[in-house]
Amino acid sequence: SDINNFTLAGAIDVDYRTAMSVMGLISVLISLILIYLITCKTPLASRQYRIGLIVLQLYFFLFDVHWCFLFVPLLPLPYFAVYCTGLMCSTLKVDVHYHMIFMLLMATETFAWFFICMLQRHQALIPMNSNCHCSFVLFKYGFLMVGREI
Repeated sequence: SDINNFTLAGAIDVDYRTAMSVMGLISVLISLILIYLITCKTPLASRQYRIGLIVLQLYFFLFDVHWCFLFVPLLPLPYFAVYCTGLMCSTLKVDVHYHMIFMLLMATETFAWFFICMLQRHQALIPMNSNCHCSFVLFKYGFLMVGREI
């Protein structure tokens, strides 16, 4: 007889949520250690770059908490669907679409801060007399424009 994917959903959910919780716990611990190392062990010369790295790591931390504990998506293959087994869906009955919108916003913010960190690092490494070096005013204006667009 054919076994439907949804008949085993209870057993799969428990194992899947346990695996996601373990992965989330490991990832959250690593993120907290990295935030500590960035804040306490970074030299004072790279203070502006440190702020970008802290914000980027905080977005990674929020993504891990949301994905592994609050959302925990499950794909019932071969169907094109997603259902949620996390705390927000099981206790507060938050719809999956709101989680997807939140994840899209988080991905956009993470990309923007990654770009800002990369631009800060690029500007710090090139010589001051190079044609590729942005002026301080132009760099701060671009920083504000990227932050305003998001």
